[in-house]
Amino acid sequence: MSKKGWGIGAIVVAAGLIVSPTIIGSQTESSLREHVELFDQEQPGYTLEVVSYERNWFSSQVVVKLGIDLPKLLADPEAEVLTTDIELSIQHGPILTDQGFSMGLAAWQAENSGKGLETYVQWDQSQPFYLQQGSVSLLGNAVYQDYIPRLQSTDAIPEFDFTLTEYRGDGSYSSGSFAYQGNYEQLSFNVAEEFAVELNAMAMNVDAQADLKTMIVGKYYPSTATFTIGQMRVESAAEELFLLSHLVSDITLKESEDGRLAHIHMGYRAEQVFVGGTEATDLRLLTAVNNIDRGFVDDYFETMKDFVGEEDPQVLEQQMTAMMERHKEALLMAQPEFAIGDFGFRMPEGELDGSMRVALAELEQVPAQLDEQFIQQNMVASARVAIDKPLAERLAKTYVLSMLEASGQTELDPAQLEQMATQQATMVLQNFVQQGLLKIENEQYLLDAEVAQGLLNLNGQSLPLGQMM
Repeated sequence: MSKKGWGIGAIVVAAGLIVSPTIIGSQTESSLREHVELFDQEQPGYTLEVVSYERNWFSSQVVVKLGIDLPKLLADPEAEVLTTDIELSIQHGPILTDQGFSMGLAAWQAENSGKGLETYVQWDQSQPFYLQQGSVSLLGNAVYQDYIPRLQSTDAIPEFDFTLTEYRGDGSYSSGSFAYQGNYEQLSFNVAEEFAVELNAMAMNVDAQADLKTMIVGKYYPSTATFTIGQMRVESAAEELFLLSHLVSDITLKESEDGRLAHIHMGYRAEQVFVGGTEATDLRLLTAVNNIDRGFVDDYFETMKDFVGEEDPQVLEQQMTAMMERHKEALLMAQPEFAIGDFGFRMPEGELDGSMRVALAELEQVPAQLDEQFIQQNMVASARVAIDKPLAERLAKTYVLSMLEASGQTELDPAQLEQMATQQATMVLQNFVQQGLLKIENEQYLLDAEVAQGLLNLNGQSLPLGQMM
C-alpha cells in the first residue's frame, strides 16, 4: 500500500475513534432510559426514574432514583416508602480504560451509598453499600461483578440482631443467554435472646434464556436457578433445636419446542436433618408440573402484578376463578400433570422411598361442567411407596404418641404412653394390611396404586374408583 493509502487509513481509524464515543454515548443513553421506563411501568411496588443524565464525549454521569413502596408490597399502610439513589458512571467505547485496557462498547460502575440505612445497618462506610462494575464488548456481550460489604444490625432494631458477611456475585449476558452466581459465607442472627440461627455457605446460580426486557417485564422464560446452604443451625439457650446440612434447591422452568406449553420442576435435597433428637439423612423431594398452557401462564403472571398489595383475599380468589374459567379448555386439553418423581429419606431404622403422578388422559373435548364423574373417568394416576418395616413401626408409633399426648392423656406416665403407642401403632399397620392399603414384601410395607379409566388397582386388587372414594 502506498504512503497515501496508509495515510487515508490512519485518518479513517482516527476519525472512527473520535466519532464512535459520541455515537455509543447516545445509544447508551437511549437504551438506559428505555429500560428504566420499562422497569417503572412493569414492576409493581417499585419506581425507577432518571434524575439526571450528564453525557459528555467519552463518558456519562447518571443518577437513577429507586423507590420501594413498602405499604403496597407489605400490604401495610403504616410502612414507609423507601427511596435511594444509584450513581452510575459510564465510559463510552471503543477504547475502555476504567477497568483495565480493553476494546468494547461501554464500561460502567454503579454505586449506592446506603444513605438513610445507617440507623439500622452498620458497614465500612469507606465502601459503598452496593457496588457493581461491568462492561459490554464490541459484539454486545456483557460481564459484570457486584459486591455488598459486611453488614451488621444496630440497636435501632429491638430484640433482633444479625451479622451478614460480604456478598460477591458475577454475571454475564450473551446472545439472549443470562448467567449469574453469587454467595454469602455466613448469616447469623438472634431473636429476643431466645434462639440463635446460623446459616453458612449460601450460594445461588441462575441461568436464563431471555433478554433484559423480558426479565424486567416479568414474563415466563426458560431458566434454571439453584440455591444451596452448606449448613443451617438453630439453637436455644439450652439445646440445639435444628441442624440441616447441605441443602440444595433447584427450580427449572422449561417450555415445549413449539412454545405452547410450560413445565415447572422443583427439587429439594439435604444430606442431613437433625430435629427434636431425631436424625434423618438423604432427604429428597423432586416435583414437576408439566404441560401447562402458556396462555394461562402469561395471563397468570400479568394478573398477579395487578394484585400486589391486595388485602382482600376474596378479590384475588374471584380473579383466579375467572382466569381459570377463561383458560379451562386449553388447560385441560394440554393434559396437565403433577408428579413427584422421587421422595424419601433414611433413618437408623431404615429407608422410605416413593414416587407419584397425577394427570389427565387425552381428551376429545372439555365438558361445560367438570363433575366428579369426569374426574374419575379421565384421571390417570400412580403411586408407589416402600418403607422398611422397622421405620414404618417407628413412624406409626410417633404419630400415635403425638395423638395420645394431644388428647390429654396426662394420667399416664411416659412409660405407659410409650407402651400404648407401640401397641396401637402395630394395630394400625396390621389393619392397613388387612384392608389391602398396604402389603408386606421383603421386610417392607409397600403401597402400589394405579388409576385409569375409572378403575383403581391397589396392590393388585382392582375396584371401581367411585366405590373406593
